[in-house]
Amino acid sequence: MTSDTIISNPIGWAQMKLQGGMKRILTICSTYAALMLMLNIFFFRVIPEPISLSVFASTSLTITVFLQAGLLFLVGASAIKKAIHRDFTSDMITSHRTTAMTCHTAVLGYLTGPTLTVLCLSLVNWFACTILAILAGQPLIAPTVIFAVFGSLVAMVWTLAVLVALSTRGTTSIVGALIVLMIVANQPFFLIHPGSALLLGRMVVVNLSIVAATGTENVDVSIFVSMLSQVVMAAIFYLAAARKFTRDDVAAFNPQLAYTLLAVYTLVSAVALRFWPGTTGFAGFPVAFTYASVQTIVTLSSLAMVALLPVANAARNSAEWSKRKTKDPDFKGRKPRPFVEAPIIATFLVFSIFLAVAGQKTWEVLTENETLPVPWMMT
Repeated sequence: MTSDTIISNPIGWAQMKLQGGMKRILTICSTYAALMLMLNIFFFRVIPEPISLSVFASTSLTITVFLQAGLLFLVGASAIKKAIHRDFTSDMITSHRTTAMTCHTAVLGYLTGPTLTVLCLSLVNWFACTILAILAGQPLIAPTVIFAVFGSLVAMVWTLAVLVALSTRGTTSIVGALIVLMIVANQPFFLIHPGSALLLGRMVVVNLSIVAATGTENVDVSIFVSMLSQVVMAAIFYLAAARKFTRDDVAAFNPQLAYTLLAVYTLVSAVALRFWPGTTGFAGFPVAFTYASVQTIVTLSSLAMVALLPVANAARNSAEWSKRKTKDPDFKGRKPRPFVEAPIIATFLVFSIFLAVAGQKTWEVLTENETLPVPWMMT
């Protein structure tokens, strides 16, 4: 099984076999569907207060959507981490690296193989949500829209899970971070960084009720911008994971990929700060700041953190070249670009995109006189 295609992906097929094969996966899905049907019938019959079928279906639809979110983000990411950790502990990863399989095929295998059961259960949930939407009197397309919205975010989360697992030999999972994000994403203070809110889909969560009620009508454009951003970030993480799969000592981000990540993140942050900064502030900032100015400061601080990636990459390349040149005077490897160029390029990249998108008004908020009330000054 050395064919380098999606259908005959060696890692994908191996991971499917480790889950018991397609027959076992279909058995799990059938059992899950039957259990879901029986539970819905049971709770509808035993509820003491009279309730209409449409109200019950609407409630069950909401529960199923949240169940689907947990299945995709928590179970799916955990399955990817466990699969990669298993390959490292059994040294199967060495065997994978010596085959004719490309690194891109390998990453695709880790994305689809360990999560095959999750994907099949998601298909069951989509079918159940479609039926519940009909019973609830909601648009037939609503569940499809919701699952599509989940899909782009899942692509970003799963590719990040593969990247983190390959970078840490399968010892680190992003599930804990995902749980924290799920808790804080709905809090008002999360909008202190509009770029993260847009990238992680806070606007999506806010608008899910609108999607469920109207289908594709009256859906805020931020949902589509968020989905596009997630897909682009997923592609970047995918390429980084493919690089990391080749060897443990290879940096996941080369200079070009690091600058691309910085540019995309800067663009998302600037777009969010200009068009979807949020209108709900909260007290507690120092008197010298407004809510908008704090958003700008936090955004620029986060961009500075991401800008450290290409800078660190340049420093590593420079150090490795100097070390090899010291040990081998005859070493003819190409000398990397001067390290000082990295912070200059990163700074220029951030401010050029930020100024072009966010505009002058974003900078004016830093000098505004209007301030937010703080708890100890409120009467």
